[in-house]
Amino acid sequence: MRVNAFAQDNHSTRDIMANKDAGIAPTLRFGIGTPTQITLSALLQHNHDMPDYGLPPVNGHPAKGNPENFYGLTDDHTDQDVAMVGGRIEHRFSDAVTLKSQLQYNWYKTDAQETAPNNLVTTSGVALDRTTGNYTSAPLDQILVQLASHDRVIHDASLDSQTDLIAKFDTGQLAHTLIAGLELGRDTYTNQSYARSGLPLVSLVDPAYLPTASNVVSTKGNHADGRAKTLAPYANDTLRFNDQWQAVVGLRRDRYQATLDNSISAPAHAEQTVYFTSKRAGLIYQPTDEQSYYVSYGTSFNPSLEALTVTNNTQALPPESNKSYEIGAKWDLLDDKLDLTAALFQVEKTNARTQVSPTEYALTGDIRVRGGEIGVSGHLTDAWQVFAGYTRLNALIVKASDGTQGHAPANTPRNSATLWNSYRISPEWEIGGGATYQSERYAANNNTVSAGGYTRWDAMAAWHQPKYDLRLNLLNLADKKYFDALIPSDGGRSIPGIGRTLLATIDYKF
Repeated sequence: MRVNAFAQDNHSTRDIMANKDAGIAPTLRFGIGTPTQITLSALLQHNHDMPDYGLPPVNGHPAKGNPENFYGLTDDHTDQDVAMVGGRIEHRFSDAVTLKSQLQYNWYKTDAQETAPNNLVTTSGVALDRTTGNYTSAPLDQILVQLASHDRVIHDASLDSQTDLIAKFDTGQLAHTLIAGLELGRDTYTNQSYARSGLPLVSLVDPAYLPTASNVVSTKGNHADGRAKTLAPYANDTLRFNDQWQAVVGLRRDRYQATLDNSISAPAHAEQTVYFTSKRAGLIYQPTDEQSYYVSYGTSFNPSLEALTVTNNTQALPPESNKSYEIGAKWDLLDDKLDLTAALFQVEKTNARTQVSPTEYALTGDIRVRGGEIGVSGHLTDAWQVFAGYTRLNALIVKASDGTQGHAPANTPRNSATLWNSYRISPEWEIGGGATYQSERYAANNNTVSAGGYTRWDAMAAWHQPKYDLRLNLLNLADKKYFDALIPSDGGRSIPGIGRTLLATIDYKF
């Protein structure tokens, strides 16, 4: 039996922000080391978090000034209760045949009163256009922010089962590892939205931190009720030709059925039943134990009702389809102490949903991402450990009917990189440091609001003892002002990253 539990009262360098969360996750396993193992698990968790919608844009970029400014109300909250229970049974008939089956039930409730920066207006009464980035010549201290509500109560529940039969066998000179399975799922979703009127205007430069006023009125909005069922048989075979060559082939046939009913929003009713066959294939070449090379291909799909919600009168369109291609390699260096990986890839959605009128979408879009990545992980020496990676993305909206053709997709940096080193000075002392880098990103596909690139430096020192470890992490060593999350709605909001923070942790071994 194992029990994991946690509790936190977490604050940040952002004004007002605080999260209080707690949870417990017990696991019980029977039959360890026998042909039949049964695992029972659960998770109970409660989150009481302060929502953060970040900074509004001014002149196409996150508003300059104090990045700690909070544009919301002090009694905002996002409360979430989570209950998850599951069971898994694994039976080994022989060394060649194993059956695995698992059943999982998840239940979520979200109760959110969330306030965000919305329209901007000057003190002289000139309204700015958030759809084009809120461009203005007015000084920042003459701009006011209209707050808007994003309130809702959501109930989510899902019941999923997955059964796999794993068989190892030979056909002539070919060795097979075949996985054949069936996935069944049922999801339910309700979302009662609310809208508050009478929310205040606050200063952009020096916003007042206020609770909800007595004259604010909350009105029920749309009630969405969604249901979905999934049935998907699949098979995946790994074929071993010899010590150097392997191939992987797989098929999955999905039947996805979903319905949605809205009390106010259009459409009042939507339903669809989608059939889709996903394919995957790959070839692996391993000339020596220290190096391997591969190519892979795969397809997937996104039904229009996959989130059990429809906005902007989106009709129940056929599914979007995706294709991915990848070629890569891995090398084990320094007597297997250091791993070097590299890959080139392309992912393309050739029938992306794109808006063709205020009330209609069509599958006429094309979004493509081409890129490459390299990574290094392991030990350069017995005392020096390193993790490093670089990713290059060339993302493009190839075709669209909503004016975004030729733009970069939202929140997709062209360049990103990480580097982390740790060095063991002695058996007791360890030090480390590294950097995280991202280039410029856009908040939405219209590319009117962008957040600049940044490099963040972190450092670490640790003291290791037989019974405990003490670790100090200094996050954002240079107190860099940057944005680590972007929200495309309401003209594009940008959430500042964490300021200089000292984090102390103690691990104790009983």
